[in-house]
Amino acid sequence: MIQPLSSPSRTSKISSSPYRELRSNQLSDLPMTLSSCLKLRDIYLSLNRFTLLPSVIYECIKHLELGGNRFRTPRPAILTKGTAALLEYLRDRISK
Repeated sequence: MIQPLSSPSRTSKISSSPYRELRSNQLSDLPMTLSSCLKLRDIYLSLNRFTLLPSVIYECIKHLELGGNRFRTPRPAILTKGTAALLEYLRDRISK
């Protein structure tokens, strides 16, 4: 049986792991517990239905994959440049 992402047992695993593999899950938003995980360093969110992500996620992430989502910004050209370019773009937007 697949547990919902927001169930207590899944939440405790999420908060203790620095890695999240969530590609191809038809996700359109992140549970607040995931977006506020301070230990989270790598997150793979490609091929979902995201149009926005909470800004708190960009503060601690070292590796982020977002290709194949429904973002209007950042443009796909920025997403394909890799994590460093994407995080720089997003941090510039947050600080303005």
